[in-house]
Amino acid sequence: MKKPVALAALALVGIGLYHCRRLLLARFLKLPPPRYAVAVERKIPVPMPDGVRLFADHYFPKFSGRDGIAFPTILIRTPYGRGKEVSLGNGYPLAELPAQRFAERGYHVVVQGARGCFDSEGSFRPHVNEAADGEATVAWISCQPWFNGMLGTWGPSYLGYTQWATAASSPGALKAMLVMVASAENHSVTHPDGAFGLETRLRWSQGVHSQNLLNRRPLWEKLVHRFSGKEERRLDAAFDHLPLLEADTVAAGEALPSYRDLLTHPEPDDAFWAARDHRQAVAGIGAPVHLVGGWYDYYLRGRHFINRFHKMELDFACQMFGHAIEIDPEFAPAWAGSADCYSLLVIYHDPQEHYREKAREASQKALELAPDLAEAHASRGLALLVSDEFEACE
Repeated sequence: MKKPVALAALALVGIGLYHCRRLLLARFLKLPPPRYAVAVERKIPVPMPDGVRLFADHYFPKFSGRDGIAFPTILIRTPYGRGKEVSLGNGYPLAELPAQRFAERGYHVVVQGARGCFDSEGSFRPHVNEAADGEATVAWISCQPWFNGMLGTWGPSYLGYTQWATAASSPGALKAMLVMVASAENHSVTHPDGAFGLETRLRWSQGVHSQNLLNRRPLWEKLVHRFSGKEERRLDAAFDHLPLLEADTVAAGEALPSYRDLLTHPEPDDAFWAARDHRQAVAGIGAPVHLVGGWYDYYLRGRHFINRFHKMELDFACQMFGHAIEIDPEFAPAWAGSADCYSLLVIYHDPQEHYREKAREASQKALELAPDLAEAHASRGLALLVSDEFEACE
């Protein structure tokens, strides 16, 4: 008798948790409670000017008045799957999970697969078609009866790059961007300091290849492939392989054109990179942009390049680091950041001695506070470099 009662109690608890799942998830993610139930229209074909169709899912709040016309729209463009596909990055946490959360709180959300990925037609050429495809997608959204003229974009990594590419055409409807761990160009992370980023670029190329290869396979086969560790073992062997041009055949079992393109274009002024570089359009973006990164985000190089051309941003950054130092004078990273900003002002805008002195003083303070902090040593080296103290900065 006890066992059936226990099973019944567990079933009731499970039913209760299921019905409360959205509220529980909101609390776990530290979000406001959901306001609306969510409906989804899946696999909508979005035509591109060349006839290719990119498929999208439309999430929207269930709303009784005027078909939800009052709600703004968020666009998420991704090569990693629109929903529950088992792929690199996984389409659920990068697409469906945030789309549901946004829609619950009063947004239309369009999640679109990038060209050549999963259901979307065409061939996937990394970073090449995102500007044109993003522009065409915004034009399509603008014609939808539920669109109220207000568009935002969201996403990390490649999803962040697609935001910069889409914003490059300066769509008037774009009102806000949230870009995480991404930059508007890719040479700086592909060839950091002039050396090819083998670990990141080969791993990514192999992952994208695997997700497209497994797209039509049964779910069990995808899961076995994902959790067997086979890809890591092949990558370990590929990292030790020479020549580097053939390491892709070890990692993926065949040549990967995207990997070889990245490897064989080391020069930043190559036309190959110009077609993928949207930095010059950044200054013309009128929408507010929220940038998110971290100490170990290798896209920090690219994010740094986004802002370094504009004196206004560097002046503002100096002020912000100054405020941080006022709050905590013992916080070495703030001193290092302040030193970097003054050094960049010297390099790109105004080589006055005042900035050089500020850079030297701040970098010295960072080193005194945290002798083992890598950023302190880097800022000190840059400060000495812009002061023409070449021997001291080695």
